[in-house]
Amino acid sequence: MRYPFLLLMLVANAASGNYYKCVSDGYKTRWDGKPCVAGEVQTEYDSRTKQPLITGPQRPEIGMSAEQARALPHPWGEPKDVNRTTTASGVNEQWVYGERSRRYLYFTNGILTAISD
Repeated sequence: MRYPFLLLMLVANAASGNYYKCVSDGYKTRWDGKPCVAGEVQTEYDSRTKQPLITGPQRPEIGMSAEQARALPHPWGEPKDVNRTTTASGVNEQWVYGERSRRYLYFTNGILTAISD
């Protein structure tokens, strides 16, 4: 066998049992041992370290969807509170994070338009 180390790595990765956080419809979250289905925002976690594998944005970015923002790793992800205002031009949301030092994400019609931290 020419590449035994590569084969060993592939087997170890398959046996690692990584798990996935799947977010759909902007807020529905489920955890699974297999990758998320189409339409869900996926974050893969290492089963040994319990840390997310870095595969996408790690911080909020202007223009990302609400689903992408909910899939961000700690300390972002799921907000502590959501303040919603509906107007004739659409829906505005303020996502509130933190207890002492407040941080905010602002969405217009489901798209991140401002960050305050």
